[in-house]
Amino acid sequence: PGPPSVPPSPEAVAIRKEAAGMYATLIALCAEDAPMQIKARNDLGKCLNDAGDLPGAIAVFEKARDDASAKGLHAMECKALMGLSFATARSRDLPGGIALMRQVLQVAEKLDAEGQDGRLEMELVALGHLSVLTVMGKQFDDATEVVARLCAAGKAKSERVGKATTEELLAQRVKSRLYFEMKDLKVAGEAARAVIALANGDGGLLAGGAMVENFEVPLAVKASEAMLKEIGDA
Repeated sequence: PGPPSVPPSPEAVAIRKEAAGMYATLIALCAEDAPMQIKARNDLGKCLNDAGDLPGAIAVFEKARDDASAKGLHAMECKALMGLSFATARSRDLPGGIALMRQVLQVAEKLDAEGQDGRLEMELVALGHLSVLTVMGKQFDDATEVVARLCAAGKAKSERVGKATTEELLAQRVKSRLYFEMKDLKVAGEAARAVIALANGDGGLLAGGAMVENFEVPLAVKASEAMLKEIGDA
């Protein structure tokens, strides 16, 4: 969330706009308020957000949220709220984006615990986004609580699946960033070392040259190594 550091190329924007047009056509073909139409609205909102049409994205996500809520489709409602949070934060309304991401956690309580779109997974995703937003906003009291919940949820997922997970690693990365910003270099260093251990230790995500689908894992390791060097220099 937040303004991208590097704007997308004109070609990438054109592709996203073309995709947005296709989703708009699909929405028109679907029955009103049908689950497929709501999903298509969420996909359209993401395309518009990526293309930089933030007012358009916000309007689409609001409609998807309202329709999903009315139909009791709470997983789709959560996804619409997440998209709405991103677009709102990118529109220079970070407090509004944070408030919307907190709503995701409230709606997620209505979901069954298990499953890809279940409560546990939805809460984990929302906590990850909320932790980044609160750290960005330097709301350190709130961020400390959210990051603690995120780290606990990430560790619980690793325990459920019996191996290190991307979610646990990225939670530690956010924790290191938070405590570095708060000038608590001891805790920041511990979290940075945890990132590296989860990646490169026995059974780690990158152990033995393993590849992971989430490109953020090697980036998190590199950033953690740089942070440890900076802490050592300090």
